[in-house]
Amino acid sequence: MTLIKGDCLKLMKSIPKESIDLIYLDPPFNSNKDYKQFDDRWGSTDKYITFLYDRVTLMKTLLKPTGSFYLHCDPTESHYIKVNVLDNIFDRSNFRNEIVWSYNTRTMAANWFAKKHDTIFFYTKSSDYTFNADDIRVPLLEDSLKQYNKIDENGKKYKAQSNNGRTYLDEKGQNCGSVWNIQILGSRDKERIGYPTQKPVALMERIIKASSNPGDIVLDPFMGSGTTGVAAIKLGRKFIGIDISASALATAKKRIK
Repeated sequence: MTLIKGDCLKLMKSIPKESIDLIYLDPPFNSNKDYKQFDDRWGSTDKYITFLYDRVTLMKTLLKPTGSFYLHCDPTESHYIKVNVLDNIFDRSNFRNEIVWSYNTRTMAANWFAKKHDTIFFYTKSSDYTFNADDIRVPLLEDSLKQYNKIDENGKKYKAQSNNGRTYLDEKGQNCGSVWNIQILGSRDKERIGYPTQKPVALMERIIKASSNPGDIVLDPFMGSGTTGVAAIKLGRKFIGIDISASALATAKKRIK
């Protein structure tokens, strides 16, 4: 585990090229808010995009040829980020998914639909990359399970098809889709530590399980409260975290220990 305080643009230059297996970043969103731990006011979209472009360009050089990259944002600038930053740097051919993280909140909206999702863009450095689909399978819904109401001569559950065929129940669950229903942390959640923009460990576990293997190196250049590090260490990965905030670094160190 390595935790470093400072601007990731400067600090990442000391990390060897093509040494990182997985990069996840939850950077400022250009929300026009001052969170005390960090200021998310940029003045214009152009300034914000330039800030990200310079850093993501360097991040790509750190990824192994088989590496994966996840950028977490919200609808404020997501379209500009994809077209002006990620497609340019990684090439559109290496775009894999736009993941929608869906959650429930008490957001009140009288003049538009309540905003209850974030976006996570998933890119890879090449067409040869790690993806552990079996490690992130999700349980079938109860209604779907009820359809597997027959048992064959070997004791395996299946559902009959109209053409007299059989579809067998996969005990490992179904493949994970691109809409993730993982609840946001509530004010009374035991995992909650009071850090603004804190993300659930379950969210990071899914990304780390999917796109890395035990012993791999995970980098989070906007570490914040250290959730990525908590999940990475728990899953047997090595972790490098960077944040410009002293309070973020202190929080992350305490949580990961």
